[in-house]
Parts: sequence; structure tokens; C-alpha cells
Amino acid sequence: MPAVVRGCGTRVKNGVYAETLLGPDGHPIECFIKDPAMPIDAQAMGLTQIGIKLIEHDGVTHIFDWVGEGYYPNVSDFIEEVRRFGASRRLPSNLDFSKLSVSSRLILLHSRALTPGFDPPVDSPQRCPRIIKAMHDRLSLPVDTHICAQQWWADHDAKERLLPGERYTREMPSFSYAAQQRPGPYVPLSKVGIFMTLPIHQIAVVRDPSTDAHTKTMEKVGGSLSPDIPLNLVDE
Repeated sequence: MPAVVRGCGTRVKNGVYAETLLGPDGHPIECFIKDPAMPIDAQAMGLTQIGIKLIEHDGVTHIFDWVGEGYYPNVSDFIEEVRRFGASRRLPSNLDFSKLSVSSRLILLHSRALTPGFDPPVDSPQRCPRIIKAMHDRLSLPVDTHICAQQWWADHDAKERLLPGERYTREMPSFSYAAQQRPGPYVPLSKVGIFMTLPIHQIAVVRDPSTDAHTKTMEKVGGSLSPDIPLNLVDE
């Protein structure tokens, strides 16, 4: 089976990845969406758009990962990719894997997670992912941030000659999905925030048959990783 081409490309040989897998008995992707998105002070937390950071909260260390807007311009791009293929996020091989536990989560950020509030058109391709839109109006949210994750599917700049709110087919490297041009007129300001948290089902190391470098990587990661977290060697 050929490797999945994701928004950020294909996986590299001897790379280490945190994976969230799909399965027939798994929960729908909507269960893992933060709705509304959670504002954070990225600078104060030492978070940048390059690399990941381990942060402890209530005695559990989580992987904070800023999904790059250059690869996934829209929050919904990443969510729809995970819906189809699961999550695969690269980790540095020198990460302190001993800090991870079965309770650790992959916490995902995006620079457009919080957008100015607007009501998506009535024919929006996505309803409120958590089916709680009626509750959003009662939440104490800043007026300059969005009030429902539904907006992510209607907050697109298709870079085509589309009318505000017009539906179109968003093309990703390995799939497509229905989305909408941003409504107008409004200035698409945005703020970074947490838009999804995922369980870590396994750590995967991609085989490098040309050098066998994966052997040392497997030993290095496995030497500190909790035995409760599966470590698997994968072909791609």
C-alpha cells in the first residue's frame, strides 16, 4: 500500500511519530474537537510553529504541537485528514520519552483556531461538530473570537473567484472535502488556540532499509518509553 501523502508530505525514513489510529470501534473525530477552541498564550508557554513541546499539567505530560498554517491553511484541513487517516505527528528522536504515559495526549494548536465570530451560511457543509451550538451563546468568550467550531469549514480563502459564503471542493493531497469561502465583508483576524486533543495510541519508527538506522532509533526510544505505550516499527 502506498504511503499516504498528508498536508505536510510523506513520512521520512527513520522518523519517529506519535500516532492516533483509526478503528471500527473508535470514537468519531468530533469527540476530540475543542469546541469552542481554547485560547492560549503561546509565547508565555514557549510554543512556536516549529517543533513540539512537552508540557506537564496536573501531573501528566502532554505533547503540544502547533499545526503549521503553511501545510494546513485551514483548521478543517487537519481535522478532515485525521478523520480519514488518523494522526501522525513527527517527534524528535531525542525527546524525553520517559515523561510520556498512557494518559498523555497530543494537543494540537493552529494559528486560525480562534477567528472573529460569524454565523456560517445556512447551507454550511458542516454543522456544529459537538452539537452544542445553542450553548455557545451563553459562554463567556471574547467578542473577537469564534463561538463555534462549525466556522472552521466556512473560514476558507479558496483563492478562486467565489462569492462570500460560496461552497467549493477543498482539495488536499490525498482527499477532498466540502468547504465554504469566508463570508464577507469582514477582516479575517485570528488567534492561536487549541482546536483538538488526541490520544496517543503508539509511537512509530519508520523503517530505513538502506541503512538500518531505525534499529538504533528503536533502541533509543524504547529504552525510555513507558512499556504501556506501544512502540512499533512500520514500513512507511
